[in-house]
Amino acid sequence: MGAAPAHDILPAIGGGTATAPRRGKGKGKARERARKPAGAKPAKARPGPVKAPEPDRLKAAPPGFSDAAPAGWDAPATGPRKAPAQPADAAKQAEALQWNAKGGEARAKGENALAIQCFQRALALDPDNPVFHNDVGNVFLDGGMSEKAEHHYRMAVRLKPDFAIAWTNLGLTFIQQDADLQGGIECLRRSTSLNPRNGEAWLLMGTALRRLGRPADALPALEQALARRAGLGRVQYQMGLAELALGRQDRALASFRRALAARPGDVFVAAEIANLEAVLRHPDLPPGAKRVALHINQRFHDAILRPLFEELAKRHRAIVTADARRLVEFDPDIVIVADAQSEPLRRLVPRAQFVFTRHGLISKNSPGRAVPMSDYACITSEASKQWYIENGIVPRKGFWITGYAQADPLFRDEPLPLPFALPRGMKTVLYAPTFNDFLSSAPMLGPRTVELIRGTRRDISIIIKPHPHICAHRAAWMDWWRAAAARAPGVFLVEDPAADLVPYLKAADLLVSDASSATMMYLALDRPIVLITNPDAGKDKERFDPNGPEWTWRDMGEEVFDVSDLAAAVARGLDDPDSRRDRRAHYRRLLFGDLTDGRAVERIAADVTALKIERAP
Repeated sequence: MGAAPAHDILPAIGGGTATAPRRGKGKGKARERARKPAGAKPAKARPGPVKAPEPDRLKAAPPGFSDAAPAGWDAPATGPRKAPAQPADAAKQAEALQWNAKGGEARAKGENALAIQCFQRALALDPDNPVFHNDVGNVFLDGGMSEKAEHHYRMAVRLKPDFAIAWTNLGLTFIQQDADLQGGIECLRRSTSLNPRNGEAWLLMGTALRRLGRPADALPALEQALARRAGLGRVQYQMGLAELALGRQDRALASFRRALAARPGDVFVAAEIANLEAVLRHPDLPPGAKRVALHINQRFHDAILRPLFEELAKRHRAIVTADARRLVEFDPDIVIVADAQSEPLRRLVPRAQFVFTRHGLISKNSPGRAVPMSDYACITSEASKQWYIENGIVPRKGFWITGYAQADPLFRDEPLPLPFALPRGMKTVLYAPTFNDFLSSAPMLGPRTVELIRGTRRDISIIIKPHPHICAHRAAWMDWWRAAAARAPGVFLVEDPAADLVPYLKAADLLVSDASSATMMYLALDRPIVLITNPDAGKDKERFDPNGPEWTWRDMGEEVFDVSDLAAAVARGLDDPDSRRDRRAHYRRLLFGDLTDGRAVERIAADVTALKIERAP
């Protein structure tokens, strides 16, 4: 059996940007809506006389790329920015170094497209510079373009055979593509022979050996990584997985706890601890118990799947994990996912049945990727089922009408704590933008987000809860909001990509959003919504679905096309929260039907329990 992908090395399975299959003919048609000009967008960053930062590792990853890494997978190591000893043309070499430095700064800001342009300008001036090849390889790897990255890393080691960092990065690309793990190990051995102190190379080697099904061989390499002060959280996490594969649960639990101490709040390490603790809590399971694995490929899916795991663990042997090799070793009867990874995972565990729970309530053309690959799909209502069928999106075996698990707390009266105290006597506005460039309102509001929401009012506190991908991959946007939270009282920025959206929805008197799934979840609370419409939405050929509820249900809130009108719309919503209540109630009925008791998790668990499993002899 081939090695299973490891979530802290490979791009998250199913979480990339593959084009969605064309859907069947649907009855709904796009509404033709005249768009008013929106507020001016911030100017694009242009190359200037800047000095490139030179950290050892730059945290960066695109949507679907190793966002699930329990240690926050580091970007490939950046090589020394040094000109060759004898440049053919000193002026040309100086210009090349300038472009390379600008590329480094753009990459540090998460502006990968600009970084690639700058690095390629540098290479055009100096095509035989191994450092430039390594650096452009890094930014391609950031974007999940492993084959292009591999090409440049190969060029780097061809031009400079003793370039240890480039050997490490070349090995990383082999591991990420999951095509040649042994070849990746050989590259890493070359790197460690050139630089035995390279802890990252030892860590990658240990990870690859574990994924090859050689946990006993992986542990010595991981010990070398630990001795060389590679990331403690990552090393201990891999050690825990290796110990589990060897059947040493006590050692595994100790390693996972050390990993969590190094990485407090890491949901993927915490998940492995929860798995082992569940066995201790429920050692004896009833007859007919199934083996159920919940696979997470994004950090924020933990809030969706962990409550379901806790419920299932009472009756079944359940695990929740982000590691696909762990999935193979567990040998599940059922795999539950919240994203589009069913098809690649099915190749690893072919006898399992797959259940899709969703990780949002809008379209963005995502259901067309995820639902047909699953055996069963959990949906929220009969009307929702009809929408799927009309649009030609059906699972292999059937729908389960269960409600939406993440929304359960919104239908209950219990308070949900926040990590900060909101000012008393003030209204709370939640700003929850989506991440796609052409769909998001974030580039429309820019650094004036707070001023455009508040206007002249001083009785408004603002929570900014970005989509998790923004936290990880939109550094400039996050910088705007950090600055706003630092200078303006009563402004709170949520920076943790794993943070559950639900407590912030429940705390808000009004929601400001765009094409985010937060708008649909907020219908559960029957509170006012302001929707900012990006006039460029139609340019997103992959994610813009004119038949999706994020576009056909815009009248559930007040729609804003020009950001200069935003503050007035917010004020109207706060002053008259009953406005549009009838439309909100209508869409709430369509979305949730009568499943508004906050018990979706229980219904999904009951359907899993009722599912008949025929194990192969």
